Amino acid sequence: MDNKMSIWIERLINILIIVIFVSMTVIVFTQVVLRYVFDMNISWADEFSRYGMVWIAFLGATIGVKYGEHTRIDFFIKLLPKKGRVFIEITNKIISVVFLGVISYFSVTSLGDMMTMMTPSLQIPTGIVHLVIPICGGLMIIYLVLQAIDIFRNRNEKGDHFT
Repeated sequence: MDNKMSIWIERLINILIIVIFVSMTVIVFTQVVLRYVFDMNISWADEFSRYGMVWIAFLGATIGVKYGEHTRIDFFIKLLPKKGRVFIEITNKIISVVFLGVISYFSVTSLGDMMTMMTPSLQIPTGIVHLVIPICGGLMIIYLVLQAIDIFRNRNEKGDHFT
């Protein structure tokens, strides 16, 4: 699943996570120093950090989906024969794709209204904050479909051949 496009997307996500995290750290540190040393504050620091954390969570979840690193209990799945495990894995991918598709669809349909509403402190459209949902939802769908194809080809990222 590591073709050039996938590697490029992952690098972009990692860069975004790093930029957002470093920005949050610098802004919150500056806010603390200003508040306790100079009795001043940055009015938008809290809001920026909150929205930055949302973006980091969704971007990180996308990387987690790519590598199949989300928490799951597979004790009973491992007890199944190969065909049973493949069936459960494919069913899991289908349910996840449907869920992400629904979430992404409804977030896209509401983006138009959200682009007219501004955040209180940053004064940016709330749609920009919510844009992470369809972006990461779409990327997760792509990764899940590629994983399902790998399962059909009898392999996955971790080298498990369902034997």
